Amino acid sequence: MNIIIGHANMDIDCIASMVIASKLFPDYKPVKSNLIHPVAKKLYNMMKKSLDFLTIKDVENEPIENIVVVDTRSNQRIKEFSVLIKKATGTITVFDHHHSDSDDISGAVVNYMQCGSNTTHLYSLMKEKNIKLTPDEATIALSGIFADTGNFIHETTVALDFICASQLLEQGANIALVKHFLKSITEEHQINMFHEILYRLAYRDINGHGIMLSYIEIEDQLPGLAAVVENIFELENQDAFFAVFYLAKRNDTLIIARSRKEIIDLNRILSIYNGGGHKLASSATIKKAEGKAIYDNILKHLEENIPAAASAGDIMSKNLHTINENMKLLNASIFLEEINCTGAPVINDNGELTGILTLRDIMKGRKAGQIHSPVKAYMSKNVVSVNKNISVKEVEKVLYKNNIGHLPVMENNKLAGILTRTDVIRHLSCGI
Repeated sequence: MNIIIGHANMDIDCIASMVIASKLFPDYKPVKSNLIHPVAKKLYNMMKKSLDFLTIKDVENEPIENIVVVDTRSNQRIKEFSVLIKKATGTITVFDHHHSDSDDISGAVVNYMQCGSNTTHLYSLMKEKNIKLTPDEATIALSGIFADTGNFIHETTVALDFICASQLLEQGANIALVKHFLKSITEEHQINMFHEILYRLAYRDINGHGIMLSYIEIEDQLPGLAAVVENIFELENQDAFFAVFYLAKRNDTLIIARSRKEIIDLNRILSIYNGGGHKLASSATIKKAEGKAIYDNILKHLEENIPAAASAGDIMSKNLHTINENMKLLNASIFLEEINCTGAPVINDNGELTGILTLRDIMKGRKAGQIHSPVKAYMSKNVVSVNKNISVKEVEKVLYKNNIGHLPVMENNKLAGILTRTDVIRHLSCGI
């Protein structure tokens, strides 16, 4: 018997990957995990007929030959299938898209593709073989892509995710059903918890990063907590979120964390608690641990272990082009054209910053027939500047608040560089 398995606590992308793997390997039977992620339960229950998954009990007495593993290459995440894996006599083939997984399944042949969703990986292979899907199968697959790309805004999303999604729509995927399956907060206890956490959010600037934390004491584990955390994280414009829950009945503490930056590596940060997941989404359960102590500990741990965020000094243009305040507007215009800039800092004869001159300022002088006037007559004198040590996040706020495109960067009251919107956009596009 040949089987297809995925990771424990199957999410939507895992389920969809198993569906597509079943099309690629039609003589393989999909075997589900004993646990299904709360967000995936709605899809699993509604589409059970199309899924036709077996359970571990269904196959534990069957001879196992070949195994396909989807959506993970970590041995820890498939431990519940260990009995089946040990008696496999053939090959173990893995299809995964997590670049940070441990890659430790003994003897496995690993097929890795860098993409936002593992469903994308498998579907692209299926398309090469010109295999068709039913509308229900296409809907499940599209749900997997939407779920793991965060509706195509996660930084791991690639062009192929969009292409495959488009092709799935052509194969009959129902976008209304996808939207219904992805609605992660539906239960009353989730909605109540959502508001409870919002009320208790704490905001910290840690090494230049915007970090949210919350601490809640609850009687016992509640289904769908991760979905609540994810919704709050998407709502708030912060770099990372650490939600700490003390489970009084068990005397355990649960940490659910989300990050927008790879530099805030959640896998590494939560490794002290034997946590698991990915760089941008991870969790940990600490047995027999008082919640408030863990909360205080994680805050201290973050301060010591999160690398400093990029600063204005890191991304500013250090090749400074300045204009003397006594230069004529005409000459300044020619100079800006030569250096291909829309503006530059203005200095006096002592090298002190006295203003900013932009093409718009020059245009005002030209329209007034004063193109031979000195720069200081038309430059912006109320200069907004920043210290080179402030974070890029603060730089973005300054640019937005003051509606400016050129921001001088100072060090020890001297001009050290210049920042533009382009510099900030270039940095943000790197996702760090």
